[in-house]
Amino acid sequence: MGHSHSTFHQTSNEALNPNRPMSTTSGKSKDLPPNLDRFNDLTQLPPEVAVQILSNLNATDLCLASCVWKDLAENELLWKKLCFSKWGYTSIYGNLKYSHISIKLKKPIFKNLYLSLDEATLIFGFRPHQGIKYLTDHNIIEEETEEVAKFIHYTSSLSNKSLTKYLKDKREVLDLLVMYMNFTGFTICDGLRKFFKKIHPPEERGNFLDVLIEKFSHRFIECNPTSDLNQEHISVLCYSLMLLSVDLYSPHVRNKMSKREYIKNNHQVLNGEVSRETLGDFYDDVYLNGHIVPSHCKQVNKRKGGKRQHCFPFYRPYGAIFEIKPIELKLLSCNC
Repeated sequence: MGHSHSTFHQTSNEALNPNRPMSTTSGKSKDLPPNLDRFNDLTQLPPEVAVQILSNLNATDLCLASCVWKDLAENELLWKKLCFSKWGYTSIYGNLKYSHISIKLKKPIFKNLYLSLDEATLIFGFRPHQGIKYLTDHNIIEEETEEVAKFIHYTSSLSNKSLTKYLKDKREVLDLLVMYMNFTGFTICDGLRKFFKKIHPPEERGNFLDVLIEKFSHRFIECNPTSDLNQEHISVLCYSLMLLSVDLYSPHVRNKMSKREYIKNNHQVLNGEVSRETLGDFYDDVYLNGHIVPSHCKQVNKRKGGKRQHCFPFYRPYGAIFEIKPIELKLLSCNC
């Protein structure tokens, strides 16, 4: 028993001692190559190799690395790559010069630019108008509508709810943002997914949702002029696809709409101008590929291994699936 206890302590000490050689599976010890037995200082490596290693770090880790390797971790190329990965376009990219007197950034230029963009993104999440003002005040983007629209179009880290609120107030920015989207060769389902991934729709039906559907329909026809569908058809289908998505994927809706019901109802609403086969393809797309509107509200489901699941806190937010107005019947008068 004592022999086993001492053997355990010996094995533990060997495992915890980084300077001892590692053991192979056969029990024989082998010395590691001299270049692998310890971590070399990055300053002893060629600069291009050290920069390549640091390029695998995110912004937070790179800031920590700069506490040890300041010159290497503040390399302009590293921070430029991080800037472009989150904010694909800013006005300052094209005019960025170290001698530019209007730029309120100190060296390292791209590190400070990243920190400024990150600060503006956080402000935008709470106060979207103040976030854009922060960018214009620091000369990161110009105050022109086109520059603001380009910044939003090429940025992937903006809060969806704040962006919807901002675009609701800035319709001229919304017009340009929709114009920058290309739906050539897209199906209506995939086009809507792309559209709503950038511009998240409101949770309640109203004027702004109608504006979004109108602009999407118009842009979709511009990108696909040979489509058999006209703008009115696309608008009706957009609403029906959104409602079908909620109906199929919301846990609050128990009686799911069948494919046959979807085709029948749409065929009636569209007066038979869209084929049943096309309507069936739309149903299959939503059924197989998922919700038309990407859900940004997520919750952790403990029953499924803690994985994040899409949640729908609303019950058919846009009304009934199909609101078909009853045909008004006129009573015939009889003089007999």
